[in-house]
Amino acid sequence: MNIRRTIGIALVATATAAASTVANGAELNLPARGEPVMVRLEHCLVSLIDDLEIPAEQAGVLTSLSVKEGDQLAKDAVIATVDAEQARFHYEAALADAHGARTKADSTLETEYAVATHRTAEAEHRIAQFANQKQNGAVSVVELEKLRLAAEQAKIKIDVTRLESVVRGSDARGFDAKAKLAEVEVRNREIRAPLAGEVVEVPIRAGEWVEAGRPIVRLVRLDRLRVEGFVKFSELAPVDVMNRLVRVKVDFAAGRVESFEGRVTFVSPLVQPGGEYRIWAEVENRREADQWLLRPGLDVHMELTGAR
Repeated sequence: MNIRRTIGIALVATATAAASTVANGAELNLPARGEPVMVRLEHCLVSLIDDLEIPAEQAGVLTSLSVKEGDQLAKDAVIATVDAEQARFHYEAALADAHGARTKADSTLETEYAVATHRTAEAEHRIAQFANQKQNGAVSVVELEKLRLAAEQAKIKIDVTRLESVVRGSDARGFDAKAKLAEVEVRNREIRAPLAGEVVEVPIRAGEWVEAGRPIVRLVRLDRLRVEGFVKFSELAPVDVMNRLVRVKVDFAAGRVESFEGRVTFVSPLVQPGGEYRIWAEVENRREADQWLLRPGLDVHMELTGAR
């Protein structure tokens, strides 16, 4: 009994140790979860988040170009203008048509005139009937019938004018839409910056003919950049990386080192053959002497701090 009891205790101890090993992640080869620790990633690449080639939306002659390489643009700043003279004429004509159609649609004169005509026709019919009551045959049967039909036609005319008013309202809305479309055609000939950024390329000059869709300016955003790196799956689980604060360090000349703060915004669901997965962080940039310190293409170090 003592031997069996000893063997049983040994088996239980072995099973408990194995379960503990699996629970700690050794058997599954998973990184252990615990207090977040700082991880340093080497050879991280700085890249752009926003890199836009801003096109001409309408074809025509580029009548003005108000930017050059190196210019800092605010959002909605005017970049260039495509000849809009013909488009403006179309807009003015469409605006006049819309105004005329709206004036007709809003007018109630035709309906008021139809109502007055109906009242007059009814009055004439009643007078003829009254005359016949006073003196039989004063108004012939044929003439009396004509007066009755004229009153009915005048009543129908009221409904017709009301229907025509509804139709004119629909026509007016159509002309309003055409005027708005013409306005958009004019506005689209003024090319504006969709975001704040720096002009890095201007492949065209004022006076040239441009086709719709041809790039006018290349605009990049440099105040906020992306830093990409790779994390070893065996060192840090993906669940512990998302939203982690990061510190990016850049080595400058003469031993100068600058740091930039940011946060992890993407963790790839794919693990590379070497057991690494890609992450990127968005980092705030700084300017010094009118120049950005952190630049796309730099090879930098990135530290994942212990905080989220």
